[in-house]
Amino acid sequence: MAWTIPAALALLILAVPIIMLYLLRLRREDRPVSSILLWQSLLRDLEANAPWQRLQRNLLLFLQLAALLALVLALAGPYLPSSRLQGSDLLLIVDTSASMAASDLRPSRLEAARQQAQRLAGRLSPQGRVTLIAAGGVPRVLLSGSSDPAALRSALGELQAAAASSDLTAALRLAATLAAESPGSEVVLLSDGHVELEAALSLPAPFRFIPLGQSDFNQGIVVCSLAPAAGRLDLFVRVRNFAPVALRRRLDLYVDGALLTARYLDLPARSDLALSYALPDTIGLVEARLSDEDELALDDVAWAVPPAGSQSEAILVTEGNRFLQTGLGLLPGVALVQVSPNGFADWWTARQEQGIPPALLIFDAFVPEQLPETNLFFLAPPTSTEIFQVSGVIESPRLRPAREDDPLLRYVDVNTVAVRQSQSLVRPAWARVVLEDEQGRPQLLLGETGGRQVAILAFDLHDSDLPLQVAFPLLLANLVEALAPPSGGDLPTRLAPGEPLVVQGSPQMEEIRIRPPDGREVRLPLREGRAVWEETTALGVYEVSWWGDGQEWGRARTVVALLSAEEGDIAPRAELPQPVTAELSPEQEAQQGRRPLGRILALLALGLLLIEWAVAHRGGLLGLLDLPRRLRRNGQDSAR
Repeated sequence: MAWTIPAALALLILAVPIIMLYLLRLRREDRPVSSILLWQSLLRDLEANAPWQRLQRNLLLFLQLAALLALVLALAGPYLPSSRLQGSDLLLIVDTSASMAASDLRPSRLEAARQQAQRLAGRLSPQGRVTLIAAGGVPRVLLSGSSDPAALRSALGELQAAAASSDLTAALRLAATLAAESPGSEVVLLSDGHVELEAALSLPAPFRFIPLGQSDFNQGIVVCSLAPAAGRLDLFVRVRNFAPVALRRRLDLYVDGALLTARYLDLPARSDLALSYALPDTIGLVEARLSDEDELALDDVAWAVPPAGSQSEAILVTEGNRFLQTGLGLLPGVALVQVSPNGFADWWTARQEQGIPPALLIFDAFVPEQLPETNLFFLAPPTSTEIFQVSGVIESPRLRPAREDDPLLRYVDVNTVAVRQSQSLVRPAWARVVLEDEQGRPQLLLGETGGRQVAILAFDLHDSDLPLQVAFPLLLANLVEALAPPSGGDLPTRLAPGEPLVVQGSPQMEEIRIRPPDGREVRLPLREGRAVWEETTALGVYEVSWWGDGQEWGRARTVVALLSAEEGDIAPRAELPQPVTAELSPEQEAQQGRRPLGRILALLALGLLLIEWAVAHRGGLLGLLDLPRRLRRNGQDSAR
């Protein structure tokens, strides 16, 4: 208990004169006597009139002192720390990080936060308004300044524990802005304390942190990854026991949906256990799962996918072209293989038997008898084919872009390129013109036909100074990217929950399709060669595919798993990692966290005085109570 005016306690000195009056009071008792011999007891008056006699027990004295004590305490302004709301409006911040899914508070900490939020809102006046902020990753305002209980219940129902850490900095700054716009608000945080704060923060409103949670019993998978090795994949798994006692848990490993192994792990208290396995390099997905139950299920399962091939195989069919060999060899995403035109037919027959076509075939001044079913790049084709036509030769064409904003010509300047001679190409319906000469005749074509990406450069590199220009490696890189688009090599194998998924695409691609763990399909248009998707809070496997011209260009997978030692340590915190203070006005400061008791004590003092008066005049009060009976008796006597 604390005091608003502690100096008022000095008024307790008034008890001294009350006690002195009782000590000095002359006390006589009326008693009937049967003989005057007892008059000798009158000698005792000398003792009764002694000024400083021993204080005797007296009910009236006790009541008067108790009333004085209650009055003095009421004047001193006592108060107790209060858990009830001090503001007229309520700003609720509910932590929705992964640790709030812990089940030590049944059914979960988040459900306990919902119930607590309902109780807090119930203490508001009917005109009180509630604002609800979900603080999991990016803060979300689920309810803004509403006094409707049904709207609050609906907003609380939208709270879901996300498999991510919670940075409360943004949520508290948002609450500070809302509190400044709504004087009289109080900010309440419901969390288990597993939060991040950049630095100490201050709010223009009373702030209260209500901790949630009871247990720290949890074990979780904190590492699950696949790394390529010589002809195999190495699987690394690390399991951590966050509990203060040693125990045994079973780890099940699944490869492409089939159980690979199951083993019991003896986990020391608050320690890690690391495991490794050698797996074939042909697997596509690994799932690690801890059996039995603990307080947090989100970190009992993890997935891993092997790194996608970072290089696309490109086959260069040429008699010898150092410019192409050097340019293609410098591209980090290309694995170059060179084949001579004379041996191409036999090589292609053998390659078809393997059933794995290369990502790109590059024909340098050569056209095969039958076009392979894969992406094609022709340089100075000597003859026509079933997909394009060569009609002659053009002398000294001057190059220019057919369209200035063509994505294939990003950072490419061809206006100074000199060409001695090029093939005269008839533009097919399936292709677009990227480069042309001054008469509008195509010099570089790109398009899709028969399910293949095809590019045609009309001139031989040896007949131009293009290989000597800065534009050459840029144009070559853009062409290879357009013809052999990425099929997952640039896609991360794992994302943290809530981390945006950024997918790169090529100019000819139109959209990215993502299939998250819930099975729905999300289509995202490519903008400036990439797509971004931020809804990655659900744990599991995400399938990504690249689409353009109505066909799929590639497919890859990434996984989202908790794998967080911070969120797995679910021991509740009684304090936040950084202080959150309130910058209050004098009026707010006077009421902050106080439950005044002065009115209760004043009413108690009044009640004690009334009781003291009734005791002091009990004879008269008893006579009044007996008055109706005496009146009835007098009436009866008169009647007789």
